Amino acid sequence: MRQSLGLLLSIILHASLAAIAVFGLGGQAVKVNMDRPVYTVDLVSLAPPPPLVPAPVVEVPAEAVPDSSVPQVEAQPDSVVEVKKAPVVEAKPEPEVKKISPKKVEKKDCRQKKGSP
Repeated sequence: MRQSLGLLLSIILHASLAAIAVFGLGGQAVKVNMDRPVYTVDLVSLAPPPPLVPAPVVEVPAEAVPDSSVPQVEAQPDSVVEVKKAPVVEAKPEPEVKKISPKKVEKKDCRQKKGSP
């Protein structure tokens, strides 16, 4: 009962959303003025680019130069900081690896025998 009610509500909800999407909300239609001029733009051109024209040189009058009466301050060198060297740590020797005697190593046969399932 509960699942069928949920399914029915879900179907009604989705159907109403689909109807709104198809038929719209009934808002105002956008009016487009078709009497305006149309511009075409050439995004890709195979013609060579126009020659570069150098920019004109503009002379700045002497009155426009900023006043140089501002005092110049020289930077003071930073104090030297001594860096302590890290202590050298020697690596410990690796422990010796003992080889396993051939008696302890058993070869296991993974193949099935004819009598086993």
